[in-house]
Amino acid sequence: MKRPDAADAAALEQALARALESFPAIRAGSFEQVMNDMNRKNRDEKRGAASDGV
Repeated sequence: MKRPDAADAAALEQALARALESFPAIRAGSFEQVMNDMNRKNRDEKRGAASDGV
């Protein structure tokens, strides 16, 4: 396996920039809010499963 070089780093940086464009909430700096929403959803789903007797 070859060592990563500057071209690899640039390609990775461009790929990351494109990926972040797909997630405007993260790009806008509200990553913490997204995580809070996901955690709340998971908690709610677990509570629902518990109340269903699962």
